[in-house]
Amino acid sequence: MSRLLTRRESLTWAACGTAVAAAGGMPAVANDATPPARWQANYILSSALYGDAPLASILPEVAATGASSIDLWPPPHGTQRDEIDSLGLEHVEDLLRTHAVRLGGIACYRPGAFNLASEFAVVRSLGDAQTVLVTMAKGDGNATGTALDAAIREFLEKLQP
Repeated sequence: MSRLLTRRESLTWAACGTAVAAAGGMPAVANDATPPARWQANYILSSALYGDAPLASILPEVAATGASSIDLWPPPHGTQRDEIDSLGLEHVEDLLRTHAVRLGGIACYRPGAFNLASEFAVVRSLGDAQTVLVTMAKGDGNATGTALDAAIREFLEKLQP
């Protein structure tokens, strides 16, 4: 008999997986000649930390922070997402390549979860399969329990094709 995991069970399994990863992963099988790859963090730098500084000033700093990618933010937190529109995709692509920085993510709060076509187009040009679009859903921020569960289910249904 199969059933859905509860939120608490899901979080418990996620915590267990995190603990295993932090400990170096599962031990290798005795006759396995290849040792398991050690988990390694991939850091992303938020452009919001730089206010309205231009990408040309921020991108050289990415490697110095230990990050390999950047998360671009729009106003009021940053201006770098809007800079893509003003500079053009080709110019931003050149900047990213010059500084060996991946586009790790874009904060997409203004358009919301259902108006991301333009952001997907940017990711197709500048990003890769790991680039994340961070957005939000409108709703009652104070909902709890059954009301919150119902709101989440309703939101997920709206995401269906």
